[in-house]
Amino acid sequence: MTQEELMLDKRRAVLQIQQWLRTLAQSGFPLPLIVPDGIYGPNTKEAVRIFQSLSGLAATGEVDYVTWLALRDDYRKVAAGVALTNPIFPFEYTLSDQKVTSGDRASLVYIIQAMIEELLLVYTTLVDRAPSGIYDEQTAENIRILQEIWRLPVTGEVDRDTWNSLADAYNKNINKE
Repeated sequence: MTQEELMLDKRRAVLQIQQWLRTLAQSGFPLPLIVPDGIYGPNTKEAVRIFQSLSGLAATGEVDYVTWLALRDDYRKVAAGVALTNPIFPFEYTLSDQKVTSGDRASLVYIIQAMIEELLLVYTTLVDRAPSGIYDEQTAENIRILQEIWRLPVTGEVDRDTWNSLADAYNKNINKE
């Protein structure tokens, strides 16, 4: 296995841990609500430490095999009770039939950027960038890359068709276990 493949595997594992922690927090566990980004930073470490403490495990903030199993098992219990969640429709209510394009600043842009962040593990040609809520050139470039992959008109703007493709890809990726 190459160094790049090992790094990708580690990022996927961290992302899985973060998704489990986020689901547990949203279901009522007294954990901080973290954003799954595949990076094992201080917020993830603190959430793991709190989870370990609540579970009667050594509160190290590091995920060993026992912690992994406990997280997985608690996540599965919670997920079974909330198999489907209510969707949100930010595109329809924010912009109607318009487009999201360069220079736009809105929570919808942040959502688009966050979905792109999630898709970095699937579409490796995308460029990693922190969501900012500002539709900048890097966001437009990532959208052009995705539009080309999805065989949509390559505009760098998010219209209804691009939004739907982005949402479908995000939902397929985020709901993997």
